[in-house]
Amino acid sequence: MRSMVQFRLLAVDGSVTQLPLSNELLEHFGKDRPHAAMPHVRLSQLYDVKNNITLDLQGESHSTEEREMALRHLNKTQAGDLIIYDRGYPAVWFYKYHRLKNVDFCMRIVKSSNVVKAFLASGKYSDVVDFPCIEKSLQ
Repeated sequence: MRSMVQFRLLAVDGSVTQLPLSNELLEHFGKDRPHAAMPHVRLSQLYDVKNNITLDLQGESHSTEEREMALRHLNKTQAGDLIIYDRGYPAVWFYKYHRLKNVDFCMRIVKSSNVVKAFLASGKYSDVVDFPCIEKSLQ
């Protein structure tokens, strides 16, 4: 009998939301655009899809990078987890941290990626592709 791999299915997504106007919030979180009057906070959530619960929620300055926040979510994961990400997360260095933690992942990649363009042009239904690691990613 063939055994099936079972994962704990997790999802990560980020969002930006407006906060009430106050000097303290403006100073701590910043704004989403220079001309904006209201403070904005960047949120990132690690969510257990099956159990309908948030495992980790972070609120940071609007200038904080989404991947940076998602990277900290990895501290709440374990081998056997499968994390689903929306677009905006793919990066070779980010993949590496998942491999180091032994956590599987699936990330949506924009169609403008050369690797995706080549796959779409191939007419194949599925394939295994290599993503080149550029010098910037190695650093």
